[in-house]
Amino acid sequence: MAEDESQKSPWQIEHEKMLAAEEAKREAERKQQRAARLRGMKLTRKSDPSLHEIVEGQAAQEPETFVEEVPLERSPEVERPKRQRERVSLSAILAPIGPALRRAWPFLVIFLLIFLGAFYATSPMSHVGAFKVSGNSQVSASDIAAASKIKVNDSVASLLLEKGKIEARVVNSAPEIKSADLVIKAPNTVTLRVTEYKPVGYVLQKNNYYIVLANGIIIKTETVQKSKIPATALVLTNFTDSQVRTFTQAFSSFPSSLQALFRTVTFKPSQATKDFLNIPLSDGNTVKVPLSQFKEKMPYYPSIAEHIKSPTTVDMEVGYFAAATPTYNSEFAGNVPQTSTSGSSSSTSSSSSAVGQ
Repeated sequence: MAEDESQKSPWQIEHEKMLAAEEAKREAERKQQRAARLRGMKLTRKSDPSLHEIVEGQAAQEPETFVEEVPLERSPEVERPKRQRERVSLSAILAPIGPALRRAWPFLVIFLLIFLGAFYATSPMSHVGAFKVSGNSQVSASDIAAASKIKVNDSVASLLLEKGKIEARVVNSAPEIKSADLVIKAPNTVTLRVTEYKPVGYVLQKNNYYIVLANGIIIKTETVQKSKIPATALVLTNFTDSQVRTFTQAFSSFPSSLQALFRTVTFKPSQATKDFLNIPLSDGNTVKVPLSQFKEKMPYYPSIAEHIKSPTTVDMEVGYFAAATPTYNSEFAGNVPQTSTSGSSSSTSSSSSAVGQ
């Protein structure tokens, strides 16, 4: 035996020692497993020997297994099914909630609106933060603001409810204002857009000149100096307030080409007509027409003027009659000639012959 070991190489000797150590280790593990079984069965040295043999026989029959634990890395392919199962399970959990939400959503919307309304009502955005006036040139912005009675920090909701009344107060506050529109821009900017009547001319009353608006209203709060009136402006003389309104309403309906011919209009009654108007035009002709027929007859003047070659007076008191201005002034002295006709066609030919002479 000693000779055999002496003949072995160092590698063989070392390998045999390693095998013996592994065998001793396995034997120790078997003893530990046996002791664990005995403890599990509550066997002691004084227990029945046959039970010990049965336990030991079972241990001898069980094969030795060696399990090596290898750490594995989870790939996305492995985790994906798990996430899918989680989504399915979540939808399954929420499935019963769907019908309840469909039944409850109207109440949720109402609650949300009430909440937002309460939040807005208590916030600074629900009150007037800025106030502006636009479109005014004759009436000051301060006067318009005072007429509206709008104050900073007033409720925007109250302005919406009182919109019509506010606009009416502004319109009635000054004759120059034609209309007013209250506009509220988010979040709390309030604007009053004003439209004013434009001035159409001036009126001379009791040696004072006043502005006349397109609606016939006379602004008597301030006078205008004659030197500041343009040479091309319309000036009414000897008119009462009601006569000014009648004239202006008719004048505003004329085309701008006809309006541009007017300069001075004098209220000058004749023996036959108490509301006669004397109208020298910028083209050199003069028109005489009753105020009560001014709106009806004056629009025919452009067609009559086409046949006029020299300064002519066109009398519209009874029908239409035209004569050279010097002849008219010397022979008729403002009275309607007895030879005038009431038909527009015959008057046109009469005017043509008069102008030709």
